[in-house]
Amino acid sequence: MRNRTRIIRATILIISLLVFSCKNGKDIESATKSDLIRVRERGKIIAVTSESSINYFLYKGEPMGFQYELLKQFADYLGVKLEIKTCQNAQEQIELLKNGDCDLIADNLFQSKELFKEIDFSHQLYRSRLVIVQRNNSKPDNLKKSEYIRFPLKLGGKSIYVQKNSPDAGILRQLSGKFSDSIKVLEVEKNEDYLIRMVSEGYIDYTVCDQQIAKVFCGNLKNLDYRLTVSSRKPISWGVAKESKDLLYKLNEWLDNTQKSGQVAILFQKYFQNEKTEKISKSTLYTLTSGRVSVYDELIKEQSQKLKWDWRLLASLIYQESHFKHNVKSYAGAHGIMQLMPLTAEYYGVERNAGVGKNIKGGVKFLNYLDRQLLHRTANKEERIKFVLAAYNIGLGHVLDARRLARKHGKNPGIWDKNVRSFLIKESHSSYYKDPVVLFGYCNGLSACNYVDQVLERYHHYLNITNND
Repeated sequence: MRNRTRIIRATILIISLLVFSCKNGKDIESATKSDLIRVRERGKIIAVTSESSINYFLYKGEPMGFQYELLKQFADYLGVKLEIKTCQNAQEQIELLKNGDCDLIADNLFQSKELFKEIDFSHQLYRSRLVIVQRNNSKPDNLKKSEYIRFPLKLGGKSIYVQKNSPDAGILRQLSGKFSDSIKVLEVEKNEDYLIRMVSEGYIDYTVCDQQIAKVFCGNLKNLDYRLTVSSRKPISWGVAKESKDLLYKLNEWLDNTQKSGQVAILFQKYFQNEKTEKISKSTLYTLTSGRVSVYDELIKEQSQKLKWDWRLLASLIYQESHFKHNVKSYAGAHGIMQLMPLTAEYYGVERNAGVGKNIKGGVKFLNYLDRQLLHRTANKEERIKFVLAAYNIGLGHVLDARRLARKHGKNPGIWDKNVRSFLIKESHSSYYKDPVVLFGYCNGLSACNYVDQVLERYHHYLNITNND
């Protein structure tokens, strides 16, 4: 009897240890999983960058920028989507990285010993120096005169404005230690674009920035000078967390190939050596300064309230349809800024030659109709928006067919990703569009799914760079 009790206790102990081991094995596996595998399982890479006329901005409703275009290429290389977070503060960018809120910093980071203690750097994007931007005082104007500095030693006692928590501030302070009269480093919550313009307009006398960025502005703002250098030429790179070894390896592999193919050089020329850069930054459709996405923002904001959507989501849909151009017509006969099909336009009283306002009103009425049809089928608004977008693109009937297919195959008909989305794509295959539950036949579902993805991706960019006012 005693032996039997011992056997039972031993068996229970072994089972408990096995359960504990399996449970903790999963935790260990999750904790030690490669950073690159986590990115791929998530299906997107999250990067943080700063908004500027070089890095990341909106122009005529389209996201652009040196860092943005490189990030898109890297995400495509990994086979994942791209999510961008914006942050102007370098130290906060590093904290986002350390806390796991992003996978990499895609900004103009000078490689330095101080930053090496906190993050790892990718191979270089390009090389540059740190320079002082000042007025050259070469032309008489109504701006106050400032002392033109030709030598670093003369910077002692001067007030130099720099972006808050930027590594540039540390470089200036190191330089200041060599002078009898220290440099007054003033850190402010403004980016390089803003500070350079402040110098040009006479509000401040000196700022410091990447030489390549200074070239862009000083080539157009003729009263500026950037010839005084305060650092040697250093690599400009992206940053990853210390533990992100696999991601860093893949990033460097991609970057080396991209450098060899000339793609980095092409983008560098597009953004750093393009005479149109300054012209773009002065446009009313340069969103960082104007706050505008299109010339029709007021109409879009007014109509979006009737739809109970964020106006930037409606703006993204309109851009997808027409690039904010009203006098366009598709091969299928859709017309106007919202590309209403003839029968839909007629039903909502929108004539072919109707103005922009009436076309938007008609499109919003149609979107409201689609939303009402789907309301009792998908209660969650964020989820329902994906169904509405797909229906606007390809027709409500095909979306309802995909819901029926999802239900038939044991998937949730109220969830878009990995559920209804998958079956909408399959509606181009005869084994699915000939299924008795499919009432509207064949459709190019992949095109509609790409439409949804593109509208929502652009909406995210609009959220990053505009205000909801």
